[in-house]
Amino acid sequence: MKTYSKNDTQFKKFIKKVKDEFQNFFSPQMELVCEGVPIHIPVNEIENEKTKNLIFHHTGSYPKNGTIGRDIMEGKEVRILDDSEDIQYHDIDAIINPVEAQNELAKILHSRKAAHEYITYEATKMFNDSEIVRYTLHMVAGSKSEDYNFMPHEKLEHLFAEKPKKRYKDDKEFVKENDISNLDNTFLKRIFRWVSKLAEVFTSNIEHDVINRPYMSHFFDPRRKSGDRGLNVRNGEIKFKDAASRAQNLWKLSVHSYLKGAKGQAYTYLGHFIHLVADMHVPAHVHNDIHAPWPIDKKDSYEEWCGRSDYNHLRRKGDKLNISIWKASSAQKPVEGKLWNINSKENHILDFFTDIAKETQYFRTVDVQGKGRDQRKTGKLSDDECYAQAEILIPKVISNCAQVIANFKVTVENEKNKN
Repeated sequence: MKTYSKNDTQFKKFIKKVKDEFQNFFSPQMELVCEGVPIHIPVNEIENEKTKNLIFHHTGSYPKNGTIGRDIMEGKEVRILDDSEDIQYHDIDAIINPVEAQNELAKILHSRKAAHEYITYEATKMFNDSEIVRYTLHMVAGSKSEDYNFMPHEKLEHLFAEKPKKRYKDDKEFVKENDISNLDNTFLKRIFRWVSKLAEVFTSNIEHDVINRPYMSHFFDPRRKSGDRGLNVRNGEIKFKDAASRAQNLWKLSVHSYLKGAKGQAYTYLGHFIHLVADMHVPAHVHNDIHAPWPIDKKDSYEEWCGRSDYNHLRRKGDKLNISIWKASSAQKPVEGKLWNINSKENHILDFFTDIAKETQYFRTVDVQGKGRDQRKTGKLSDDECYAQAEILIPKVISNCAQVIANFKVTVENEKNKN
């Protein structure tokens, strides 16, 4: 048997081949695609993205070391200077002024295919709260980071759905005990783990490692049984935890970070949470429909349409992408914030995700029929069908993401008053 060192040319070619195959299979497909620039930042003040690729989405580069965007996306405590706040410098990794924050935000939104970033920004525009305005950068960067970065101490293996130790009488008992500690080690799962370890070792930076990312847990089908609502690969040989379960952990992280005074991290994790809420407004994500390039699977027509700049509509200006037809002004304002107590027996977050997913399941995808009478078919969607879906889904996603922000403010204020 021939052995290889990691510097061996043939071994490098083998690793590249494996990476390319898995990139085609698991690379995130952008469901909501747009370029957006805050109106208060002149375009001519934004650095040319050809000279500095800061926080590109999907096809662009991950932020370079030392940039504000990278620090925020990787969970560092970056504060925006405010004379009204007593800052404990030993708890902070970096401090920036409001002008630097605005310019960084503009760069992120101006980058190509800033899908989740655009939605998050539009949601924040529905508030006059000074703290929300100040930490908009963190929420927008966090919403992008969710396609790249795990939670603290999390790895790919933590995303796998796990077999319960015992059988449960019903779904309620399963949720109550939440006893899922035995890994189901199928052959394909073991291969997947092996390849992920290789990717960790032989990829120089995060944007080249398309396997060790959290986006396999961005799916949620509430029609399935508890513990089996996430993405299934190859007829269940690999099962991932669902988006609602992941969101509950992110909510706890966000609230706890806020209560200990790490507001930058708190709003970054809230951005991660918002990313998952946005995914629940994409039919492919709630039908657990894998959408990858041929020959593995079919591309999703809706996402392809969102990524083009050709739909004839008065609200789409110039070469803006199709999704820019909708803004915060077209969305319903959030109602009064609701308390999502992290220690409550009531699972408000699961209910929230379930309600959204059930509504989105009305629509069909290329491979899965929708629940609506006019959606009971499969196959490629026409441009007008994609527009009809977006006309309903995009205003809803902006509104629901804004509701999350409102609920977060109520929750942290309630927790602060307890203490």
